[in-house]
Amino acid sequence: RQYFTDQRLAAREDFGFRFDAGSLTKPRADCDPHWRAHVSVCGVALTATPARPDEAAFASPLRSRLSWIAALAFASGFPFGLVNETIPIYLRTTGASLVDIGHLAKLSLPWSLKWAWAPLVDRHGTRRRWIATCLAGLAALTFMAGNLDVQGLGSAFWIVLILIVVLSATQDVAIDAYTIQSTTTRELGVANSIRITLYRVAMLSAGGLLVWLAGRIGWSESFTV
Repeated sequence: RQYFTDQRLAAREDFGFRFDAGSLTKPRADCDPHWRAHVSVCGVALTATPARPDEAAFASPLRSRLSWIAALAFASGFPFGLVNETIPIYLRTTGASLVDIGHLAKLSLPWSLKWAWAPLVDRHGTRRRWIATCLAGLAALTFMAGNLDVQGLGSAFWIVLILIVVLSATQDVAIDAYTIQSTTTRELGVANSIRITLYRVAMLSAGGLLVWLAGRIGWSESFTV
């Protein structure tokens, strides 16, 4: 009985369940079935029901919060499409070999290992500060990537790409946390749908629209835009 009670309490902490007290198997005068500390002592029969989200937790309306989530999702997906879709085409048009272009696959490692520094993002600074800093850095680095001399693919170009991926992975952590914190349990499904959709749109924009723009005004100008 103690084991299953502990498991139910753990489920409440992890998944947001609310437990309602039922009948007492061993009634006692000092037992309060609504107090967690007395659950294992009183032998309360518990039933799990989904906890109601706090609809008054956020001052701004849902549409406003979803708009911000959509914009941040686009900003999150664009660097991924830039590195994996646009940069290979850009390097190929400048005469880079297929071997050099193949090295771009190694740059995806920070996206896979972003969990390693995610606790630092959670503990230091605010979500907005992390997102704003990463976006500013990504804008500057993208401009540099389009204006560096890629002939010979010097170390400066690879360093810029590595920094783009690291900042992109870091902002992904902050944006994910912001999405969870700015929505209730009931709203999270809609928020995730919008986020995934705009993430994909951003990837297609970086891999298609940016290449089309480069054919019209040139690579340097397209990266600047």
